[in-house]
Amino acid sequence: MIRLAFLGVLLLGGLIALGGFFLVRGSETMLTDAPQQEQTASMQPDPVVAEAERLYFLQGIDLDQGAITLVLFNLGPSPLIVRDIDVLKAAQDSAYVTMTGTDGQTLGQFTPATASALTEDNIAQIYRDDRLVGTVSCAMSACGSFADTPDINYGDLRTASAPIQRIEDHFDTHADYLSTIDAIAVDPDFMLLHARPRTDFPQPRNAASMQISFPTVIAPASAPLDAVAHELLVSFALASVLPDGASLRDVTITDLGNGVVGDGDSRTPVLAGGAPISYPDVRYYSVTALVDGAADLDQSALDTLTNQTLDQYDFAADFAVFAREHLQSSCADCFWILVDGGSSTRARVIQSQPESYALEYFDLRDTP
Repeated sequence: MIRLAFLGVLLLGGLIALGGFFLVRGSETMLTDAPQQEQTASMQPDPVVAEAERLYFLQGIDLDQGAITLVLFNLGPSPLIVRDIDVLKAAQDSAYVTMTGTDGQTLGQFTPATASALTEDNIAQIYRDDRLVGTVSCAMSACGSFADTPDINYGDLRTASAPIQRIEDHFDTHADYLSTIDAIAVDPDFMLLHARPRTDFPQPRNAASMQISFPTVIAPASAPLDAVAHELLVSFALASVLPDGASLRDVTITDLGNGVVGDGDSRTPVLAGGAPISYPDVRYYSVTALVDGAADLDQSALDTLTNQTLDQYDFAADFAVFAREHLQSSCADCFWILVDGGSSTRARVIQSQPESYALEYFDLRDTP
């Protein structure tokens, strides 16, 4: 029994020793593996960061051909201009806009003249002999303030620039409009630049026009107006006074009907039983004409039209009888015949649409 107990003790001791050995080996393995994992992680390469791509927007532009003008936008209340060729050449290697950011986002770009349109994202436009070469832009959502952003570098362009004066001109003849455009084209101190219209330039001629009112025709009710004959009368009268290039478009004669009796002083209708009193013995006709190619006539021409077209029946004696019989008044002059639309005894221009042309350009005389 003692021998068996002794063997049991030896066996138990061996098992304890063996367990301790593996426990120590396992700890050593864990301790030695940790530095290797850290070393492996530290050996991983850093992520590649893309470099920002820059567009040097004056490079590739032949600055020795023609008169080069650079216009800078969004740097003040008005565009700035640079025309000094030495300044432009010096900025070829320094003036840039970031094309692609470090995150790959597109920022700036150069757009050829054939597809350029002025927008709020424009940084600059380059012109040769007042003709657009191209537009440089940078998205405002990415570039922010153009005056203070690392994505745009103007070099010495800003300090050498000057504001330009915009001129808004208006002309009432096509000849003056065209001659001004021709003068701008040959004078380096004046340019159209970004004010040049993209379409319909120069504007085609737009004809002047006017509407003339003639003396109101008054005819006896028993002998109404011959409208065809009176229209011919108006046409012949106009032909004698219209300037060269002007022509009659049409004549309009409107039957205004009978007038109503009005008070001679207040020019308000005289009422009988609460209703106006009609004067049935005469009829009134308004006469107007539309003319193309002219917008006005001098007083002499208007007097001629009045004298040649005045056709008003004298009904004073007839009205005196009417006043006694229907108004119980011997004072015919105390009344006035009121006509819808009024009555006139002279020719006059009532609407005028002269030729009109607008032109915007820039005065560069005070720019370097």
